[in-house]
Amino acid sequence: MNEKPKQYKPKKCKWCKQIFTPERPMQSVCGFECVIAQTKHKQQQRMMPPPRPKKKPVRDLKWLLDKTQIDCNAVVRLRDQIARLPCISCGKYRDCQHHAGHFRPLGNNPAIRFDLANIHRQCAPCNNHHSGNLTGNGGGAGYEANLVAKIGQAEVDRLKASSQPYKWSIDELQLLRAGFKAMFKKMQQNADWL
Repeated sequence: MNEKPKQYKPKKCKWCKQIFTPERPMQSVCGFECVIAQTKHKQQQRMMPPPRPKKKPVRDLKWLLDKTQIDCNAVVRLRDQIARLPCISCGKYRDCQHHAGHFRPLGNNPAIRFDLANIHRQCAPCNNHHSGNLTGNGGGAGYEANLVAKIGQAEVDRLKASSQPYKWSIDELQLLRAGFKAMFKKMQQNADWL
């Protein structure tokens, strides 16, 4: 019984890309030189430094504007909670969620968006269901009347008069956000009720 060795189909060498007839079934390179070259290449790849870590994503203006608003609202809610103030619109002490309600809306007045005189503690029903209850239609004296009693007519007139367009920069928002965070932390530490 004289068996012939099995003949394999010709294929392309993975290293030098020339056509050869393999001698073994799993042979991927044509000869000894290609085996050595391929092995050296794989070793060099293992010795290469690992890829650099990904950089932190650059936060855009919208993201920073939202985060600054969240920090500002937290300061306002804590400020009015420490002072034990009722809802600015209806004047009631409700056992519900309280928002940081703006006297002048954000869309038309970007310059006073983070003005603490423009933002006060407001119960959720007044803010959500009565559109801020500015005139007292939802009960109580209303936002404007209570705001005049709280900060004075001159300050309310200043808020009403300011309607100039304003574009916040990233640097301004970063400074504001850091200031609000520091203010919140200081207020938490100094609060006697915590």
